[in-house]
Amino acid sequence: MPKILVTGRAGFIGSHVVDLFLSRGYEVVFLDDLSTGRLSILNSQAVFYQIDICGSKIREIFAAEKPDYVSHHAAQMDVCRSVVEPLFDYVK
Repeated sequence: MPKILVTGRAGFIGSHVVDLFLSRGYEVVFLDDLSTGRLSILNSQAVFYQIDICGSKIREIFAAEKPDYVSHHAAQMDVCRSVVEPLFDYVK
């Protein structure tokens, strides 16, 4: 089965996506910085990396895990913060 790397796994949508992939037999690796997600909803059947996707260590994880697919759900979800503080969402 293909390997899927999921970002933002500890959030509502990401947690359901990971559970679906696992139920279909995929190998799953997930990343989350736990800034808004909950550790209590993490599925122990998948490999977990607590990491910020904007950090430099992300390259090491991709090199080590070699995912076939990426399902991206990590995001800053507060639109009000984005309007008031647009540089917060800017990634260099």
